[in-house]
Amino acid sequence: MKKIYFLIFVLISMNLQAQKKNEKKPDETSSNSNITSNQEVSKKTGNDEGIYRTILNNSLKYNDVSTAILACHYLMAVNPQNTSLKDTLAMLYFESRSFLQTIMIAGEMLQSNPDNIKMLEIQAIAQQNLGLVKEALETYEKLQKKTNSLLHSYQIATLQFALKRFGECESTLSEILRDPKSEQEKVNVIIGNQGQQEVILKAACLNMAGVIYMEQNQDDKAKKLFEEASKIDKDFLLPKGNLEYIANKNKPKDSPKK
Repeated sequence: MKKIYFLIFVLISMNLQAQKKNEKKPDETSSNSNITSNQEVSKKTGNDEGIYRTILNNSLKYNDVSTAILACHYLMAVNPQNTSLKDTLAMLYFESRSFLQTIMIAGEMLQSNPDNIKMLEIQAIAQQNLGLVKEALETYEKLQKKTNSLLHSYQIATLQFALKRFGECESTLSEILRDPKSEQEKVNVIIGNQGQQEVILKAACLNMAGVIYMEQNQDDKAKKLFEEASKIDKDFLLPKGNLEYIANKNKPKDSPKK
């Protein structure tokens, strides 16, 4: 997740640079009415837009997300024709973990451009964080069709598991495991109250498949998958814990003393 947040700031900076270039080279195809409207806004606001843009750049420089969001809103009010500011605002809300606002703005952006991969990804993550499992699954499915990413497929599997769609989940995991890249890719998994752990994707998939078998009371099959996951990623905590759970579960109970 930290990598995503770092990329968010990179994307915001790139977005602002693109906006500056667009301001220097206005679209020659714009209608006269738009040009007149922009001129009227400039007359009314004076140098406000330049000031707010400076505030936005400075707040990003010092990682002050709340001020950046406010500056972005001011810029949108001063220059409502600049729709690219919504893109920046969506990413800022995502960075501040304001997931409801992220979903709302990303949704608006996707209405006009359904192929916006960046907006699909932050919308899916925001929905997942708010516990909107079905909605997140639908968004990840749209995203995976566009990216063909194994990591997006893994997120689909986790959401299918959460919805107890075990047949669909097994099918998704099988597709990932058939891809040789699953042995090189890494993914962050939640380790109970210990936070997250970055592990090899193949090991994460095998562990999840094992848990499905445990849910179906097929401990022998589950044990084999947990053992395989542990061999692939020796530091992976979840399969070790699951193997320990199965061992304790199947221990013979002490006979009562006479």
